[in-house]
Amino acid sequence: MLIIKVVVATLLMRVIEGSLVASMREYCVCRANETGVGEPQKLGLGPMFGRSCDVDAGALEARASDPPKLTVVVMAYLPEMAWRLDELVCAYSRTPAVVAKVLVIWNGPNDGAPTSLTCGSEWRETRSGRRGALGSSSVEIVVQERNTLLNRYRHAARIKTEAVLLQDDDVVHSPTALRAFAWMHLAAPRQILGVPPERDYEHRPEREAKYQFAYIFHPRGGPYSFLLGQTSILSKSYLNQFLAGAPRSSLSYILSHKPTCEDLTLHFFVANATKLPPAVFADLRPRMVSGPKTAQMHSSTRKRAWNNRRARCLDRLVKDFGGGIPLKKSRCRLQGNFSARRDPILSRAYDLPVAATDDVAPSPRRRERKKRHLPPLPPEEEEAEEEEESRVARPDDDDDDEEPRREEVPAPQGENFSTEHDAPSARRRRQRRRPNKKKKQQERLLLLERRTFFQSPNDRRADLVAPSRLYY
Repeated sequence: MLIIKVVVATLLMRVIEGSLVASMREYCVCRANETGVGEPQKLGLGPMFGRSCDVDAGALEARASDPPKLTVVVMAYLPEMAWRLDELVCAYSRTPAVVAKVLVIWNGPNDGAPTSLTCGSEWRETRSGRRGALGSSSVEIVVQERNTLLNRYRHAARIKTEAVLLQDDDVVHSPTALRAFAWMHLAAPRQILGVPPERDYEHRPEREAKYQFAYIFHPRGGPYSFLLGQTSILSKSYLNQFLAGAPRSSLSYILSHKPTCEDLTLHFFVANATKLPPAVFADLRPRMVSGPKTAQMHSSTRKRAWNNRRARCLDRLVKDFGGGIPLKKSRCRLQGNFSARRDPILSRAYDLPVAATDDVAPSPRRRERKKRHLPPLPPEEEEAEEEEESRVARPDDDDDDEEPRREEVPAPQGENFSTEHDAPSARRRRQRRRPNKKKKQQERLLLLERRTFFQSPNDRRADLVAPSRLYY
């Protein structure tokens, strides 16, 4: 009996090894190797880890009956970009299994606040703001009289979930990303989670540089210490703590300046309280809905000037937080781009049939893409393709091992023409990448003819001897 239980547990772990559990374990192992601390609790990770980085699959299975949810807090202030806010709120309201509430902070004049959404019913006006119900997720809009980024931290009482997603109105996250945000917050509840691009700092002596701390724009897979403010997943308790515990000088600077470096101030505060680095999802990127450049906050700021502004913010925050920099660097990154249909925990949490495991034969379309050496589809498109295949499949087509039917193409006369649409060989792919030397030579000769009409005989002779001079 004991042997049977061990075998069943081993098979269960092999099934759930693919995505959620593996991502949590890999991040824990990376952090343990990075810090030399083997206990997950000392690394700030959640209770689903034991004394080592092994994830308690039973605890995750129990949590599948009540999956975690998010509250999305989005800030907007441009009336002419109401269509962008409309698209964002409507997209999130259709995912009630992950998004419990969408809280819109209208950070601008009261007369420019939107009163309705095209995908739902009219919003009912109240004294504090406007409320409405779209799909199954609740939506609430709160109008602020003063335009400041601190308004996104003032409404913790309106939030009922533990995990909060603070984001700008020019990014939209997919349902796959929202599920990863909610579940990975359970694994790292004390850290700020986010998406690329990540940022870092570099300490420089005052005698060598204008600023003591330099702003590193692209770590390129190296260490990072903070993330941008366009996407931040954090605990609800940090909202009130940030307004009550951050240095008064830093909060006053946010109220009186634009841009404010509010995201840097938040990372300084959380790192100073927890002594932990943020965590970035390396494989998740939002869909940008930027609109015209005139509607973007930093469209007129050059990269060098922007880096100097951020460097000034780093120097100022170091002084506000007592003379030291509390930011913690890390090289570890999370993985969140996995399909809920292929993970037994997520499929049970969201009542989805488990599809396409290692023991299940791939669909004909997936085999065809693999044979043609095409890249795999994203999880969402793959799920939609599977649903379409199951909908249009013939009742008598139960054999997945049968090759997909191909349309017969008659061969030209006098030639042996294959009807198989096989993938091109490596030699053919190399030939396609080679430049057309004959075409390049013709272009150079044509350019020579045009130039020789205006040149002296000496210059003309030099060009004929060394035509490469034309390209320098």
